[in-house]
Amino acid sequence: MKKIFLLIFFNLILTACKDELLQLDPMDSAVRLSLREVHNQNKSHILLVVFTRKEFTCANYEILSSAAIGKKAIAINLFGIKPPPRICSYAFGPAVAVIDLGNLRNGNYELHINKGGAFDKGSLTITSSEIKLDFPIQPRIDILTPVLKRYL
Repeated sequence: MKKIFLLIFFNLILTACKDELLQLDPMDSAVRLSLREVHNQNKSHILLVVFTRKEFTCANYEILSSAAIGKKAIAINLFGIKPPPRICSYAFGPAVAVIDLGNLRNGNYELHINKGGAFDKGSLTITSSEIKLDFPIQPRIDILTPVLKRYL
């Protein structure tokens, strides 16, 4: 069931964004993942920040991405690298995507990342005191914040 959900999601996104996807550079770099938590009006949102390992000549390159959040699974699609629209921020830096996972309940979530056809599977565990990001050893993913302590 989960595989069917993921395949349908990826196909819908690909057909909806076809024109924009044609203008992207490929996701040929490994990625680094970092967790953040932001608080707005008594609600917290978990953010997954994705960086490329590769540095670009402009610091404002973007990773075009999408996310689908189910009851116990999260599917993230990293489509490609979007160059800066007009103005280059003249500093070296990675391409970045900030993915808002919303106000997730405590529990264990399977985390599926599709990076240019390369699929990686990990887990996201949320408790009232911390958020844990775990991937088995995979050469395409670095975890910068494996554990994020939460505000109580």
